[in-house]
Parts: sequence; C-alpha cells; structure tokens
Amino acid sequence: MAQIQKGALDVLPAVLTHGDLIPSNIHVSAESWRVEGYVDWAEAEQLPFGLCLYGLENLLGYTEKEGGTPRFIYYSQAEELRATFWNALEQELPEVKSNDVRTAIDVARAAGILLWHGFAFDDGKLDRVVNAVDDAEELELLEAHLDLRTGLSRHDSILDHHRSC
Repeated sequence: MAQIQKGALDVLPAVLTHGDLIPSNIHVSAESWRVEGYVDWAEAEQLPFGLCLYGLENLLGYTEKEGGTPRFIYYSQAEELRATFWNALEQELPEVKSNDVRTAIDVARAAGILLWHGFAFDDGKLDRVVNAVDDAEELELLEAHLDLRTGLSRHDSILDHHRSC
C-alpha cells in the first residue's frame, strides 16, 4: 500500500492491540449485551491505532457456507452499528474527526484486513498469501470487508441470526 510507504500511518499513535479480535474472544453478558471482557491476548502487541479494526467487520455479520461456498453476510443493522461505533469513537477521541486522522485510520483498517485475511496460517506458519483453491473463506472475507464485491447484497437481521444459534 503506497499510502503506508508515504507515511499515512505516522499520525496514528501506537496502541496495545489484541491481535485476535474475533467474536469468540469477546465475552458479552447475556442479560445486558455489554462487553464483559476479552480473552486470548497471546498475539497482543503495540501497533498503529486502527490496524485491528478488522474485528469490527467480523462483528457486523457472519459467514454462511451454503452449498459449500462461503459467503459473508452483513446484518441488516451493519451500517447503523458501524455509524454508532464511529460516532462513539469521535465522542471519545475528537481528533478522529480530522480528515488526516480518519484517512490514516481507514488505511490502517484496510492494512489490518489484508494482514488478517490475506495470509494463510498453515501448521503454525504464515508463509503464503491466500489463494482461491485453498482459502475460499478468507477470500470471501477480504472481498466483503474491503467492499470489493459488486451487485451482491444479502442482509439478515442480527436478531434473527442470534435466535437461530
């Protein structure tokens, strides 16, 4: 990413990142739906803010493997929830409203998605990029989270999906 090489992330602070922020590592109260904690901090490290925002995308939908083909489906509330996240972040960190900072966060988010879903984790090694033969689900997540799909939209309700689990 040329923007990273040009220093786009330089305006972002290095922060403690989880490194494996997926729904199963987030503990939520069944009664209040409030986050109670996070587990599996083995991959935590100091990285530019925004690099782990791939986790936000994971929370806004789910992967369905209908007919063996994986498909990431955003909940119908995904846009509203994404907007709520950004509004809350801007309330806590007003500097996020700056175009330079927001652009840098968007670049960091995209880089995080590429790092998280673009490399295969085989037998404890990260030694290859994903491919269509071996990594259909990762490619689907890359396309969905980086908004690379065209003309394909299917939305379910987060409440309907929760009830079926």
